[in-house]
Amino acid sequence: MANVNLNYNPPFTPPQGDTRQWAIDEFIRLGELITGLFDRGEFTATLTGFTSATTGQITYERIGDVVSLSVRTDITGTSNATTMTLTGLPVQIIPEGSRSCLVRVQDAGTWMLGRAVIAADGSVTFYTNPGTGAFTASGIKGLGQLDTTYTL
Repeated sequence: MANVNLNYNPPFTPPQGDTRQWAIDEFIRLGELITGLFDRGEFTATLTGFTSATTGQITYERIGDVVSLSVRTDITGTSNATTMTLTGLPVQIIPEGSRSCLVRVQDAGTWMLGRAVIAADGSVTFYTNPGTGAFTASGIKGLGQLDTTYTL
């Protein structure tokens, strides 16, 4: 997680006069310090490697440089390729370098533990095992309900 310095500059001095205005000013300064440390949202993910458009909603939460993704509904379709990728990742949760995390994927109708590689260009490539297993180019495949976390 990113180091956050909450030291005030100038250093704290006791308020003189209207303490309500002082408190408001301090809250504004604190708000300016933490802006950008937290973000939450939802995006439409498009999966590739299917006979037709395959999309689903994914929610994210970013605290500092830690991102959590949540898929609440399986995103599945009919496969026509041995690959599966995701597009649509919001820019604020794209890592500086390649990151891997475990995910739940479906291949030829069977759910299994897979791997997602999130690249610095915002693309996400999926595999059918924690290594680099390919998908079957027919049958049902997709991304299952999950919660996963990676760092920026």
